[in-house]
Amino acid sequence: MTTSIKLGVAFDLNGQAIVLHPKETIEQIQENGIDLELPVERCPVKLGRVGNGINSILSKLGSSETLETIKPKLPDFQPLQDAYEKVITANLNVEKFHVKIPGRIHDDAVAKAQTQENAKADKTYTVGLSLTWDIDANAKETGLTLTGIYFEISNESAPVVPAEKTVEGEAAEKTVEGEAAEKTVEGDA
Repeated sequence: MTTSIKLGVAFDLNGQAIVLHPKETIEQIQENGIDLELPVERCPVKLGRVGNGINSILSKLGSSETLETIKPKLPDFQPLQDAYEKVITANLNVEKFHVKIPGRIHDDAVAKAQTQENAKADKTYTVGLSLTWDIDANAKETGLTLTGIYFEISNESAPVVPAEKTVEGEAAEKTVEGEAAEKTVEGDA
C-alpha cells in the first residue's frame, strides 16, 4: 500500500476560513499542476452581511472610502438608494471556488499546439458568490419573493463528457456539472 500526500491551501476572508482541497498529489503537481477546489459539502461559506464587512475590505485594499462616505455620493434617485440599502443588508456567501494552475504537461502541449493568439488562459478559476436576504416571517407578502442572487466569475469552460445512452443508443452530452444537454428523442413529444 502506498501513501499519497496532497497539499491544499486555506485563507481567511472577512473572518471566515476558505479551505481549498487539492485534487493532485504532491508528486503530480510538477507534471499536472495545482488543482484546488472548495468542496461542495463545505458550501456555502458564510461571510456575514455585506455592510458589516465592506468597510474592513475597503480599508485592507487601501481605500479611505466607507459605507458612510459612499452613500452621500449616490445620485438622488430613490430606486438606487433602495438598491444600496438592500445590498448592504445582504448575506454574502461563497458558493463555489476553483483554481487550476497547469503543470509541465500543459506547458509542453501549449508550446507545441497553440499559437500566440489563442494561448490565452492557462491559469483558470471560477468563483461563485451569492447575496441572500433573510426572510421576514411576519411579512404579509404572498407569492414569489426574491430572496437572493447568485453570480459566478470564471475564465474556464465546463468540458463536455459523454452521458448515458438514450433509447436509440445515441449518447446524450453532459457537462462536468452534470446538467444534461437538451436532445430530442424520437417518439417523445
